[in-house]
Amino acid sequence: MNESIITLIEIAIKLAKYNEHNDVISFLKIQSDEFKTILSEEEIQKLMIYANCLNGIERENIENTIWLAEY
Repeated sequence: MNESIITLIEIAIKLAKYNEHNDVISFLKIQSDEFKTILSEEEIQKLMIYANCLNGIERENIENTIWLAEY
């Protein structure tokens, strides 16, 4: 495995441990540059959209729409 891939995997594991069972939008609050290296600008924008949803139903509809558009 490429060393940079191993590094990204290690960072992703740290991020998951840091977040525990919190909502993924909490990633927006992380200030560490290390964690920001694994989140693309597109992923950050999606998290911002989720964070601005009015309720769980709206968020679920938006998440489903984004998933469908990506696949």
